[in-house]
Amino acid sequence: MIKVQIESPTITYDLQILTVKTTVALSVSGTDLPTVTNFSLTTVDEEMARYFENYIAAQVALRFQPKMANTDFLSGLQALVSTVLANWQASASPLHD
Repeated sequence: MIKVQIESPTITYDLQILTVKTTVALSVSGTDLPTVTNFSLTTVDEEMARYFENYIAAQVALRFQPKMANTDFLSGLQALVSTVLANWQASASPLHD
C-alpha cells in the first residue's frame, strides 16, 4: 500500500494506492469531502497488477507535491482522471464517521 498526503490551504487530501492480487485501486479522500472516490483496475495476473501499481505511483509522484494550492491539486487530479484513469472503474462511497 502506498499513501500520499497533499496539504492545501483549505483541505488535506489523501491518495492511497492498494494492490490486492490482480486488482489495483486508487482512493482519493479529503478532510472536508463527504465521499471517498475510488478507481480500480483488474488485470490478468499479479505481475501486471504490480506494473500498474508502480505506474500509477509514478504518475502521482509527477503530478502532486506535499503542499500545493487547492486549484493545482484539483487540476492535477482532473488531468490524471481524464488520461491515466480514463479506463479504470470509478466509484464513490460515503465517508464513515
